[in-house]
Amino acid sequence: MGALKNIFKKADQVIRKSHRPENSAKKTKIIVTCNCGFPNGLYLRGEGIEGLSWDKGTLMTCTKDDEWVWETDADFDKGQIKVLINDKQYELGDNHEIECGSSITFAPKFW
Repeated sequence: MGALKNIFKKADQVIRKSHRPENSAKKTKIIVTCNCGFPNGLYLRGEGIEGLSWDKGTLMTCTKDDEWVWETDADFDKGQIKVLINDKQYELGDNHEIECGSSITFAPKFW
């Protein structure tokens, strides 16, 4: 019975490894809660994360009336971000810091 138990244990380890590739990038997720009103959009600007810059914003995906999401598989150490309405009006306050593979949720203030 012990040998059979070891076989199942090894099979389970192989299955678990196949779902977690060692070289795959960690997904980083930014969730913003804000109802900015139709037809406005929320944009991200930042540094330290591939695809973001302080010069031009990246449109977030609207997933609910008051929820916007941006995800990346890019590998980075730490990044800083800020949210803008229509890539024009910055949110108030300090930049948000995020680490690769983490997820943050926040509600920006604009006025």
